[in-house]
Amino acid sequence: MNKTLLTAALVLTTAASSVAIAGELKTYEQKLGYALGMDMAKGLQEKGLKIDPNALLQGFKDQMAGNPLKLSQTELDQLAHETQQRVLAYQQKQRQQQAEANKKKEAEFFAQNAKAPGVKTLPEGIQYQVLKSGNGPHPKADDTVVVHYTGMHLDGKVFDSSIERGKPIRIKLDQVIKGWQIVLPKMKVGDQWKVWIPAELAYGERGAGGVIGPNEPLV
Repeated sequence: MNKTLLTAALVLTTAASSVAIAGELKTYEQKLGYALGMDMAKGLQEKGLKIDPNALLQGFKDQMAGNPLKLSQTELDQLAHETQQRVLAYQQKQRQQQAEANKKKEAEFFAQNAKAPGVKTLPEGIQYQVLKSGNGPHPKADDTVVVHYTGMHLDGKVFDSSIERGKPIRIKLDQVIKGWQIVLPKMKVGDQWKVWIPAELAYGERGAGGVIGPNEPLV
């Protein structure tokens, strides 16, 4: 908390000493001050926080000048705790909004995709399209299989690919996401399918780190 405030104060001090800057940034000090200002603003926006620039600058000046401080260490600790709670609440709200948006997007996409040529829908809601048929056996639900895959978002952006890595993966079917547990036993060795998996059969509302969002379906 203290480090964050100090960094922010430094930015505002730099900006205050360069009020005349209206266009081009010429000196290193001007560029550094501007860059720090951008970075601080971005960090605050991502956390959903707002500050009073005047109060922030005054706190920096008082500290540097050795003036009596308006906040005690106890108050700073309380403020740090409150800030943490506010950031957490903001992030939870953002995540909930994203989850609701993804759920709506999934419903609209799957309804439309079901009408596409060659696309079939399983009772569980998974959709698939056969790209190439193999002639091998079907794996059993508790088998270990070797697969090549490309994982994508609905917009086609790849988030993981064993093909790009040049090495297939070995997995035990009863230890993967539910969608894979349903689909892979229906495939034969040598099959190539394009599969759309609803979020509830993938990573659900929790998502997967920063890669797969809450309620995000997989391709």
